[in-house]
Amino acid sequence: MRKPKDKTSLWISAEVMDDYREWSWEEHCTLGELIERALEAYRRRRGRPRESGGRPE
Repeated sequence: MRKPKDKTSLWISAEVMDDYREWSWEEHCTLGELIERALEAYRRRRGRPRESGGRPE
């Protein structure tokens, strides 16, 4: 079952977006998926599992 998602707006530098657009053609990954992957990798490096206090699933 897919987890619920939220829609949001954010400001990202034009340079980062250019890099993402180039990279995404090869990776076939949306910006949202990339952010999720980055946050999971960050949590693993920091030894911080996702806290259960967020939204109900």
